[in-house]
Amino acid sequence: MDGSIADVAIVWAATDEGVRGFLVRKDMPGFTTVRMKGKWSLRASVTSELLLDNVVVGEKECMLPEGRSVISLITALRELL
Repeated sequence: MDGSIADVAIVWAATDEGVRGFLVRKDMPGFTTVRMKGKWSLRASVTSELLLDNVVVGEKECMLPEGRSVISLITALRELL
């Protein structure tokens, strides 16, 4: 959600080490969003499709250090709440 208005997206990708989390800035070449319209639910929020066309992220700069699975995301969100 909010992909077309956020400055940074958290993207989960398969790597040689398994699934890892990455921060992807919206100004990176190849990163675009498409705002979804005509939704049946969640109409009060901005929902967007994230398109990544050969986006190259710096492994050290963009990789979440503890982001080794979606469980890491859930754990981080729990700590924020």
